[in-house]
Amino acid sequence: MGYASIVGFALNPIPAQEFGQSFSVGWVMTAGTNVTVAITYNGIPCCNAIALSNTGGQCDCLISVSGLFDPDGVVNISAVASNLVSSIPAYIQIEVLKIITQVSFTMLTTYSDFGTGVEGRGSQKNVFPAEYPVKFNCSYTGGPVTDVEWIFNCDVDGTIEESQFFFHKIFSSQSSQSCQITLRLQNSINSTLAHGNVELKESVIVTSMTSNGPVKLNESIAFTISLEKLGTQTCMWVDLGDNSSLLVFGHDSCPGRIDVSQVNPNIVSEPRLKFSFKSSDTQEIVINHVYSGVGSYDVRMNASNDVSMVTQEMVAVVHLFVCRNPNVTVVGLSPNSSNVLNAAQVYRSMPIALSTENVIDCEITDRTKTKWTVFKFDDDPRVLRTVPISSLKKTAYHSDISTSELLLPGRDLPYGFYEISARVEMTGLPDVFGSDSVYIQVVQTPWLEAAVIGGSFYTAPFGFI
Repeated sequence: MGYASIVGFALNPIPAQEFGQSFSVGWVMTAGTNVTVAITYNGIPCCNAIALSNTGGQCDCLISVSGLFDPDGVVNISAVASNLVSSIPAYIQIEVLKIITQVSFTMLTTYSDFGTGVEGRGSQKNVFPAEYPVKFNCSYTGGPVTDVEWIFNCDVDGTIEESQFFFHKIFSSQSSQSCQITLRLQNSINSTLAHGNVELKESVIVTSMTSNGPVKLNESIAFTISLEKLGTQTCMWVDLGDNSSLLVFGHDSCPGRIDVSQVNPNIVSEPRLKFSFKSSDTQEIVINHVYSGVGSYDVRMNASNDVSMVTQEMVAVVHLFVCRNPNVTVVGLSPNSSNVLNAAQVYRSMPIALSTENVIDCEITDRTKTKWTVFKFDDDPRVLRTVPISSLKKTAYHSDISTSELLLPGRDLPYGFYEISARVEMTGLPDVFGSDSVYIQVVQTPWLEAAVIGGSFYTAPFGFI
């Protein structure tokens, strides 16, 4: 019996298939007699056909053992057509995928007053501060996934789309709003959706709490609370430290949400709580109060809502004479920056010399005592730009340096960001003080280049590292 050589053997294209389901592998052949075709799936024998002549054909391939699933979804299909006088291989790649199921997503904080990398507030764990990014991450079984589509339909920011499996999402308006979320994961054999929503609420952001004290007996002291914003449904209480009525500001629901006895059980004045409505965009609250006696009073402020909380304390001082807190300014750097992101750069090899300029209004003394503290930031402010400066981790590097001027020798501070703070007290009156801070970044001293005949040379200051 004669054999004709195999000619024109090739595999037909195969569309994407679902793993664990049988699919047909087809081929064409223009010449050849008594041909056997053997098919393999990633090198594993899959199916075969025998005694073929001058024709195309097909066989059914089934691989269902879970351990043989190719996680990248691309499978090599190989075929060898052979008879006694010839042999021809052929190869194609096909997608073999799993159905995408159990699609879901998580939302975590990147920063908040209640934690970093944690779920949101509320019964659905979906309430987040509007001012900071939210971390989104999706999960699923099956796949692999080839297309990811997030659609956010927000009350204020409108429609937003994202196309990554995980990302940090900044909502540009930084205002209270609800966003409906649709997540679609797709590959060549199916598409699956997941739905949810994120609730964004504005935080309470307090920039400072100050007073015009100390004051003379029977004079009114004015407390000023400055805010970037009061935030969504925020309640603020202020305890003036003399057991007078608790002052409450904010949303209409606040009087019913604050228990005076838990704040200060010693308050006996009637009414025990005085409420003033304030809108969410309030930027200043001024309190005028007259204390009944000479002394120091611990003033406490607390402001909170679902996504944020701020607490501050200060001491209100009443004297028989006039002695105000000194107005303090740290000088000696240019620029003198009060923003860590615009910190003055200081070469490590150079000494740092700072002093204070003080404006004093005190009848009893004009003598002062200065204490310096140097804090090193553990966090890099450039990386955590969305985190408030007050929440960045820092460690006291030098503390309680009791000199009128601060002098730090070259190479004293390692590279990094620092806050240098001065506290100026009126001598003998520790509760009468003023303070100021500046920020610096210690950087490497640059090499100095000088031209010389025939070339150049490099040098550095003495002690340069």
